[in-house]
Amino acid sequence: MIQNWTAKKKELAKNRKFYAFIYLLSFLTIGLESAALGPTMKLLAVSTDSTLAAVTVFVTIKSFGYMTGSFIGAKFFDRFRGHQVLILSIATMTAIMLFIPFAGSFIAAVIPMFLLGFAEGITDIGGNLMIIWVFQDNLAPYMNALHFMFGFGSLLAPMITASFLSFENSLLLTYWVIALLYLPSMIGLSLLPSPERIESTTLKEEKNRQTRLIILFSLIFFAYVGVEITFGNWIFTYASESRLATDLQAAFLNSTFWGSFTAGRLIGIFLSKKVKPKTMLLINFTGTVFCLLLLVLFRGSVTILWTASMLLGLFLATSYPTLMVFAGSLFTITGSITRWFMAGSGLGVLLIPFVMTYLFDKLGIRVVPIVLFIVSLVGLMNLMVMLFFADKTIQKTVKN
Repeated sequence: MIQNWTAKKKELAKNRKFYAFIYLLSFLTIGLESAALGPTMKLLAVSTDSTLAAVTVFVTIKSFGYMTGSFIGAKFFDRFRGHQVLILSIATMTAIMLFIPFAGSFIAAVIPMFLLGFAEGITDIGGNLMIIWVFQDNLAPYMNALHFMFGFGSLLAPMITASFLSFENSLLLTYWVIALLYLPSMIGLSLLPSPERIESTTLKEEKNRQTRLIILFSLIFFAYVGVEITFGNWIFTYASESRLATDLQAAFLNSTFWGSFTAGRLIGIFLSKKVKPKTMLLINFTGTVFCLLLLVLFRGSVTILWTASMLLGLFLATSYPTLMVFAGSLFTITGSITRWFMAGSGLGVLLIPFVMTYLFDKLGIRVVPIVLFIVSLVGLMNLMVMLFFADKTIQKTVKN
């Protein structure tokens, strides 16, 4: 019986599309989990007998857990079988989602929220690594598809929440339904053998050059993720407080941004087959800077607000997966390397929204597009420096 099971797993392993399908499901779980917290804030406040202001601290706690999990968890994928690590991290997310409705108090929910972010960080870095290790010969479309599923999950979570709002146990139903949607990915991962780890083949004399590139990539991830998350969280408040939109219109504007973001990732699956990663990155980061500059220069224009928000979603959409693809073309992507990318992303999620909140209290709503423009410009400058050193690395590789 064991031999038959082993033979069946080997047969499944021959079909790489099945690997892709399972990894896409794993990223759907991250999208569902990460987007579930926002729409259920008020429900969590009631469930934990807390104020809404207190419950918003969960966002920071979970973000800190994510950064810690992605940084520490990356080593697990270099030492253990990747699928087993992913199954454990998704199972942890499942257990916590089932538990949170019963937390009962703010204190009781703090550690589970941290662990939820910790497990999310491990799942995030694991999905990226697995897709790189399996599809290194044709990475771009699969990487874009992986991140599209995150966006799709982020769109699906608020719909699940809305469908249960009229029920008495709406928080429990929402979190339990989302937790049940995690099961297919765990089952699929258990059916497939883990891909072989890619060992780094970097020569000692190349380590300094690689380290420099890794630092630059981390800074770019910091700027990109910071702009994406901060804009997505602040666009409603900015539009409403600037009196460029009613609350209802601002909500539609927010949906437009995330809708174009998700559409951009879907388009990126096909576009990545035609456009080189370097070209895609230049277009994306230049377009991001341009959109935010328009919001700074024409902050009283409703037309510019809607147009720039929609275009910004498209430009940001493929930046993250394209950065991963381009990094993979320059050096071997291991867990130890990827954790620095995730650390940059995590710091962007923590620091830039914090700075935005501080400056908003001091200077008012007009600071929102200015801060994001500055961050995006710094990101573009780091990209240009990184591309300069990347070209030198490619030229030296060709000579050798």
